[in-house]
Amino acid sequence: LQDRLFFSVAYEKLEGTNTFDRGVEGSGAVNEVEGLTQAQIDEIVDIANSIYLYDPGGIPSAADNEDEKLLIKLDWNINDQHRANFTYNYNDGFNITESDGDPDEFEFANHLYERGAELNQYVGSLYSDWTPNFSTEFRIGQVELENRQISVGGTDFGEITIETGDVDIYLGGDDSRSRNQLSYDIFQIAAKGFYQWDNHAITFGWEREELDIFNVFVANNQTEIDFENISLYDVNTWTDTDGDGRIERGEADLFATVSAIEAFRLGYAENIAYNNAPSLNPDDAAAVWGYATDTFYIQDEIQVNDKLSVVAGLRYDLWSTDDEPATNPDFLADYGFSNGQTLDGEGLLQPRLAFTYDAMDNLTVRGGVGLYSGGDPNVWISNNYNNNNVLQFGADGSQIGLEIAEDNVAIDPNTQTIEEALAAASTSVLDPSVAYGLCEDGVPREGAGWCIQQGLVDAVAAGMGSNFDINYLDPDFKIPSEWKIALGATWIPSLDVEGFFGGDYVVNADLLISEGQDSAIILRGDLEQVGTDANGYPIYDSVREPGLELTNADEGNEALSLSFSVAKDHGNGFDWAAGYAYNDAKEIQPMTSAVAFSNYNNRAVADPQAQNLATSDYNIKHRFTLVTNYEREFFDGYATKFTAFATARSGLPFSLAGADADFGFFNEVEILQPGVERNSEESDWWTKVDLRVEQEFPGLRPQDRSSAFVIIDNLTNFINDDWGVLVEPGFPPVDAQSRVGDASLWQVRLGVRYEF
Repeated sequence: LQDRLFFSVAYEKLEGTNTFDRGVEGSGAVNEVEGLTQAQIDEIVDIANSIYLYDPGGIPSAADNEDEKLLIKLDWNINDQHRANFTYNYNDGFNITESDGDPDEFEFANHLYERGAELNQYVGSLYSDWTPNFSTEFRIGQVELENRQISVGGTDFGEITIETGDVDIYLGGDDSRSRNQLSYDIFQIAAKGFYQWDNHAITFGWEREELDIFNVFVANNQTEIDFENISLYDVNTWTDTDGDGRIERGEADLFATVSAIEAFRLGYAENIAYNNAPSLNPDDAAAVWGYATDTFYIQDEIQVNDKLSVVAGLRYDLWSTDDEPATNPDFLADYGFSNGQTLDGEGLLQPRLAFTYDAMDNLTVRGGVGLYSGGDPNVWISNNYNNNNVLQFGADGSQIGLEIAEDNVAIDPNTQTIEEALAAASTSVLDPSVAYGLCEDGVPREGAGWCIQQGLVDAVAAGMGSNFDINYLDPDFKIPSEWKIALGATWIPSLDVEGFFGGDYVVNADLLISEGQDSAIILRGDLEQVGTDANGYPIYDSVREPGLELTNADEGNEALSLSFSVAKDHGNGFDWAAGYAYNDAKEIQPMTSAVAFSNYNNRAVADPQAQNLATSDYNIKHRFTLVTNYEREFFDGYATKFTAFATARSGLPFSLAGADADFGFFNEVEILQPGVERNSEESDWWTKVDLRVEQEFPGLRPQDRSSAFVIIDNLTNFINDDWGVLVEPGFPPVDAQSRVGDASLWQVRLGVRYEF
């Protein structure tokens, strides 16, 4: 409707490819996995197919990815004082990614997983001008998101890990994807007012966001079975030096070693694990919960004079919830408080002040200081609802006699064969006497991988075992926040010279300092230090029910960022901009994961309970950028555009780890070498150039326009295979660095656009 009702629609679809760069020794792959041969791969595939009746897929090389977007917007001019709009946003996309991609790991194709999500968003707004000085905005919205994490090979076969000593080889469905889904709905409502009073522009309002979450994470829901090299010791040479009645390395002569691949063939697993809800329906272990955040704010922008403006504001966030994690009675007895702590009633008052000062006609100075929340720690809080050893339990092979220790298998060579010694130490997962349950219809065989050992099923159904350590919130937890101090300037100098270098430049400089308070970290709540080992590493004892606590650090994270840029438009179709950024960010814990156990373990430490500031895992100290644009009409009325983007940056930090210490409790942390700080090293610099060329063409109607474009990502690598190569540490970032596949390769994208 002319001058009254308008609509716009935008649609975009991307179909692309993820590439994978891993291969066996001598394969010529970008990243050859040291210690892994084609013969080993062939043997594992043969065993998987012939004995377990499972095809693990081949060596991953490429997989499709996709992204689709739809945006619909309606605008309605109701009358001269009121207007409304409605926006619908849809997005569905996925890519195929590695789960275990460290330099000493290898995954068969079916172990990769799809990482995707579908989003639907609806937002309606009403804008009203009540008087020349007073206006309002009302907004209501709904967001619905379904997150997907699905193993490429499906979830009907569990994960098998073959640990050869040099390489960990994975086949079957990924353990963390066996039942892993996050979906949430967000309802939003906001009311905002604007009032102009003399030289004051006042903004005030209230916003409410209600979040309802369904988050199920049941690892090993189809079992995880681990095979390792098995050492057999001659019982005739045994001296029980530690008096524990177990034959171990150093107490007897080594008679033979059974390789991890042979153990896989024979079915002698080092460990087997299974998790589920006692009902045996994994969705019953889901965290189903929600909370609301109410925000109140007021801001006054004061035009002090022609040169100076000041903005002062105050914001208050308040969290509320009626949902509590189920109380674990053992935890309550040990700790003296419930593991059912929540954010209910937590609030954060955030004052802010900023200014803009036109010091000269060509110089503007700006700055500010304010307190900002670190965002809502939704996923970390969500762990407390499903990792409480009430909704979910995990059993392992040791509970039902299926676990074999890698270094304490006794053999009497005079009376036993190797297989007889193994059978005496444990029960093979292939033994016909082992009963299996929960077999899906149509599986090739009722056995390991496809089904669950009945003893594990019975243990979980009876509520035996645990699902890792209990996750809980510190009763004194405070919302993490950061003080931010900013200072910057824009200067527009003019060089009074003829030619290319003459004319105006735009120069920017900015400083940002962040000082965290109450930064979020994960600590073990059950440990007390009881000593120190010979190398100075602490020794702990678990004195309570094992628990992982989401708490606040004694010292906040901090960061300093300094950036400079200069830009110039030459007025002849050519313009450019160059910049440099320096960053120095430090953190107590990197908090890299959605899972508390992983947050605690995926880091390098000399003391896992210590709170030491160290260079952030994400810190890139130096970054240079350059962008150039050139536009010219080689064909009258139709522009040709060239854009080149170049970047050079320093590497990511990593740690020198690998020291020998166990801290007195089960852990998987990387142990720093003595006297070395976390992230003391830095990976190599990375430099690359991208190029885009676009040509305009006429459309089908005189007012239409069309164009075609080509983008060469990593033009540097296109020119020379040794250029544009990114090498970075793995995860967690320790010791070695390796080539990063997609980022180190050139890619060409072609596209067309039509505007009407």
